[in-house]
Amino acid sequence: MEIEADEYSGQSSTYSNAPSTLTAEDYFYRAYNAPANSHQFKIDNYDMCINLNYKYKSKAYNNRGNAKSKLKDYYGAITDYTKAIELKPDYAIAYFHKGSNKFDLKDYDGAIADFNKAIELDPQFAMSYAMRGVAKNMSGKAFCSDFKKSCELGYEVTCEYYNNQCR
Repeated sequence: MEIEADEYSGQSSTYSNAPSTLTAEDYFYRAYNAPANSHQFKIDNYDMCINLNYKYKSKAYNNRGNAKSKLKDYYGAITDYTKAIELKPDYAIAYFHKGSNKFDLKDYDGAIADFNKAIELDPQFAMSYAMRGVAKNMSGKAFCSDFKKSCELGYEVTCEYYNNQCR
């Protein structure tokens, strides 16, 4: 079965076993614009993008990590986020995603370390405070200051938790 490439990228090429004329950017946007539940399709296209040396490889690794995470391949996702960070050391969202996957693996101390780095790089990243607070709570550490900060930054979900658990 052939899939029209323009289905996701606006290109008029056809995807088949024949050599592709798509660029790394074409593969990136095919994956990026694919339906939310097309995780393997996204992974395959980010693979091609990475293999063709896309100039924003760090984004491709981060996004491929997101697709792997949706498939519950947490170790594969962490590997991709780590590679994204190697390519772009100030990539706060990659640290956040890496921490979230460590949290899913119940590696709370590892998750906290990654959320710490995400916050260091982007002190206004409210979800990093929220997730660090949850990881601290799960590991028996004080967490209310993180929920308070997340709430102050506008992440309203944590306001309710802060008001119910910390006051």
